[in-house]
Amino acid sequence: MNEALLAKAGRGEAAAHLAAARGHHGGAGERVLSADSAVMLGESALCLALDQDSLPGCAGVLTPATAMGAALAGRLTSAGQTLAARRITS
Repeated sequence: MNEALLAKAGRGEAAAHLAAARGHHGGAGERVLSADSAVMLGESALCLALDQDSLPGCAGVLTPATAMGAALAGRLTSAGQTLAARRITS
């Protein structure tokens, strides 16, 4: 990887700045990737690349749950993400 693209140790985003960005939704033309979104994106990529043997044999346009299921849920939980589901009733 190109070293010029990576921040040196101790030079990255401050934890307080990253925490403040959580839940911030960008305005018109603004794109914000929160730390949680970055973890989910990274773990999804690792799951697709490294956990192929445990993924369901599906093809097409799939949701992350259908495409990676328990393999992704395990990775996200190990990365400190909290997963929850609830039934929506009318």
